[in-house]
Amino acid sequence: MELKDIKRVHLIGIAGVSMAGLAKVLEVRGIEVNGCDLTAGGHDPGHITKDLDLVVISQAITEQSPGFAEVETAQKLNIPVQTRAWLIGRLMQEKGKIGVAIAGAHGKTTTTAMLGMILLEAGLDPTILNGGVIKQLGASPAPDGAGASWRVGKGPHIVAEACEYEKQFLQFVPRAVILTNIDKEHLDTFPKGLPQIIRAFRDFVKLIPKNGILVINGDDPNLRAVAKSCRCRVKAVSFKRPWPGLRLKLPGEHNLMAANLAAHLAHELGVAHEAAKSALNKFQGVARRLDYLGEKNGVKVYDDYGHHPAELATTFRTLRELHPKSRLIVAFQPHQAKRTKLLFDDFVKALKIPAMVLIAPIFKVAGRDENESVSSEDLAKAVGQSAKSYQDYQSIAASLKKIVQRGDVVLTIGATKVNEAGKQFLSIK
Repeated sequence: MELKDIKRVHLIGIAGVSMAGLAKVLEVRGIEVNGCDLTAGGHDPGHITKDLDLVVISQAITEQSPGFAEVETAQKLNIPVQTRAWLIGRLMQEKGKIGVAIAGAHGKTTTTAMLGMILLEAGLDPTILNGGVIKQLGASPAPDGAGASWRVGKGPHIVAEACEYEKQFLQFVPRAVILTNIDKEHLDTFPKGLPQIIRAFRDFVKLIPKNGILVINGDDPNLRAVAKSCRCRVKAVSFKRPWPGLRLKLPGEHNLMAANLAAHLAHELGVAHEAAKSALNKFQGVARRLDYLGEKNGVKVYDDYGHHPAELATTFRTLRELHPKSRLIVAFQPHQAKRTKLLFDDFVKALKIPAMVLIAPIFKVAGRDENESVSSEDLAKAVGQSAKSYQDYQSIAASLKKIVQRGDVVLTIGATKVNEAGKQFLSIK
């Protein structure tokens, strides 16, 4: 299927941050776009009409998902159904375009945003398709305020976050790639663990042509092994040798590493050293990556999107560095029962770091988690006396009011609306 032949497209999962940007890319090309989501009009087979040329689904749509009824209708009408990743791959493949993909278990959203902002500052006018809201982009209203997860540029570069879930990154057509790290993640896709994940990343780097470039976190031994499968030139970046002149506004070694990777790939794409440094030092971050929500009675409140044990531990360490004398109190909501069960012991280890942990009910994904038996109560019990489970955000906020002391730091964390607990705490009189 040629993109030039597409006139009308229906997106299933359009309310998702990553799909919203893709919708705009299509609209700018003159393609008529409509779509739906559980939170945007709901799913209905009646949305699928004979005059559609293509139906595009987010990777979250499975046979058990409510939106799959629309997929079945499209199939009955012989309307092609493709994934978001497939469509991005086709965009990267077009004449004159340079596909730039950022992949890895953690940090790819921030790294994608950093690289996109460097290319923008350098005047290369990139198209950016990110999995999180970039605070400096104001092209459209974002769910949590200013910013956008995307921009449509006229330049050759299509900068896109590439996820390994369901091996969707294998549908990309990249000429330049950043790999941030490899970790045990998406174990529903990779039930055999790290060896299977590493094989998928090997297949991914094989997609880069000989005249392409791969930039890796050279401090990760798994990535060094993956890079050996590459046909193109490889540049290994170490945390021990940061990009000269960096003075990031964002705290944490993980952000410094992301900046280092973004700067090196930008340089490979022709961006001058000073332009990369300038863009990174002005970088304001991605929404819900250690956002400061406010202060109440001497208690500072932060919020973060982290939902993997390694991400939790990294955020906890960063806050301890920022506030070494403060007690850290965490409100956490697990995302996906299957992830919680598969990484249960790792979650327990990470959640023992804070002084206290308030755990909201596990957020279960429709069509994927109904048969999983694990609960937040199980997690709290395993963590021990410092943890307790709660039924909703309101009860967490009320409990925070009772237990916090002046000088404490509160963190809400999770790939959900758990930040509502922090906002409610700040609003309690």
